[in-house]
Amino acid sequence: MLTEFQRRKVDRSFRHFDVNADGFIDVRDGGKLAQAYINGLGPTDPFVQLAVHERVEIYYRQLARGLDADKDGRISPAEFREVFAHAIVAPADGFGRYLQPLVDVVFTCCDDDGDGRIDRREFLSLQKLLGTTEVAAEQAFRRLDSDGDGRISREEFAAAARDYYTGDDPEGPGTALFGEV
Repeated sequence: MLTEFQRRKVDRSFRHFDVNADGFIDVRDGGKLAQAYINGLGPTDPFVQLAVHERVEIYYRQLARGLDADKDGRISPAEFREVFAHAIVAPADGFGRYLQPLVDVVFTCCDDDGDGRIDRREFLSLQKLLGTTEVAAEQAFRRLDSDGDGRISREEFAAAARDYYTGDDPEGPGTALFGEV
């Protein structure tokens, strides 16, 4: 069972994955999300672009298999919430199994200079894509940069994403990762 705070985060995630804003997640949203990441974050390497499309497509197929309870080809907010609670939040390996690969793709898109870290400019590009205010994005960057070196490592990003999707602490490091909750 999700707490009210977790429910708000899951609902925020639903809105992010429902790219065409029709109130449902389906395979058409996957291609649009991949292209939005590419256009908004700017990876120019064609192999990275292909990897983004492939990973997002795989993720959306997994969503359809696991979350579309009524098998109508689309995922409602209620279906997303219910299965998210049981497949991602509750089991210890849920995040790693279902979300870590997508988080890795987002990190790779953000890291447009390929140095293995996301700097402030790269992070603010992601936050702009997500519709986060500049003030909130700056605060999130400071929270995620846990070692204070001015860059977010892959490990810091993954830890923040895990906290965002599975945590219940409003002050947790990942709370603002994907925009304000």
